[in-house]
Amino acid sequence: LEDRQNVWCVLDARQQLVGFAPMFPVLTTDAAGVTGPHEVWLVILARPDDAAADTVRDLLFTAVLQRAAALKAAYGLAHLRLAADMMVSQEADIAYLAQKGFAVYEQMLVMRRDTAEPIPDVSIPAEIAIRPSRLETAASQAAYLAAYNVCFPDHPKTVDELQFLLQSPLWRQGQVIAAYTPAGEIAGSIMLYRDPQEAHGVLDDVLVLPAWRGRGIARRLVGEGLRFFRARGVPEVRLEVRASNAPAVAAYRAMGYRVVNQEHLLARVV
Repeated sequence: LEDRQNVWCVLDARQQLVGFAPMFPVLTTDAAGVTGPHEVWLVILARPDDAAADTVRDLLFTAVLQRAAALKAAYGLAHLRLAADMMVSQEADIAYLAQKGFAVYEQMLVMRRDTAEPIPDVSIPAEIAIRPSRLETAASQAAYLAAYNVCFPDHPKTVDELQFLLQSPLWRQGQVIAAYTPAGEIAGSIMLYRDPQEAHGVLDDVLVLPAWRGRGIARRLVGEGLRFFRARGVPEVRLEVRASNAPAVAAYRAMGYRVVNQEHLLARVV
């Protein structure tokens, strides 16, 4: 959090926490220059039972805007997008952001599945090999990022972002499972990890290179992810997917996942 410059707390007269707002800058550092994409993901939360909740949110939002202005000045940015994700049940927080100029630009589905349920077998091309990786070498990280950024060009991932995850507690039980071509190139991949404080595992960053889509690779990898967690005694796996990504939602449903919650993604450009 950049030496505590990107997180604020509001305390009441009894020194009790009544609100907080962390910011997570995701700034482009390549040739894209000042035009972006540059984002700051944020959370602005106040105790819902506090009569002064909106005052608390105002204090936090003012701090967020001041920090955003400082980031723009420090990095010479033309603009910066403030983004937030909120569960649909967080009606008061969503309404507050809407009043401050945020608009919903995407809906996310939260899906879950028990690992004890039968896992479908999925056929894939015979020449594709499935192998796990802990991404322990620079070469394996570079290959993974190259495949990821082809599949998600609008939201590229840097080596620093990847290494942040690899060095976190989430990765203690983490692993990539990838599908490889005969030439040793990645055709598809999934990322698996688990918060030590949570009972469930997480399936993330499911990707298949364009030339290999529609051939069962994504569903096969999702099944391998379920087997990975089942073998480690993890009873449940969760994932998030954009509601607009109908093919992915259909693939997850085919593998036994079901929707248990929804999130709104909101943003405002400053």
